[in-house]
Amino acid sequence: MSSISRDTITLRIRLVDKGLFKKFNFPTKLKVQEAIDAIAKSVGVESATFGLFCPPQDKDNGKWLKADYPLDFYDLDDVEYSRKIARNSVTQRELAMQSVNKTENTSTEFLEFKKKNRALRVTLLDETFTSLLSDDTKTVAEVTQDVLSRIG
Repeated sequence: MSSISRDTITLRIRLVDKGLFKKFNFPTKLKVQEAIDAIAKSVGVESATFGLFCPPQDKDNGKWLKADYPLDFYDLDDVEYSRKIARNSVTQRELAMQSVNKTENTSTEFLEFKKKNRALRVTLLDETFTSLLSDDTKTVAEVTQDVLSRIG
């Protein structure tokens, strides 16, 4: 096994509004909300309206990272860790054994830093339309409840 420290993680973040990728280093025990705050500060936006989204991979749906969970709760792929393994000359056999020990390859290549809210257009019974701000981090049931409470 490699003696590489896993106290920090380097994440590749896609800044959706700016259309570019950026790498960020975080302690693995850092809460997702603290990572969002750090990214927002470096980009110059208000963190309250943004979140971290794990895009869909293979057969898995995309998911929003919960703000109160630590980063190490999620199976995130450390961009720099892969390079350190290669530099420490871990053999192909050892790498294969590591991947066999994982039940599934669910690690993510990058995360998206994007707005949590979007406009939702609702058609009412009298065939008029109304637009509401919808929180994408909520479940369908929660969004439905919000819509029903807003339109009466």
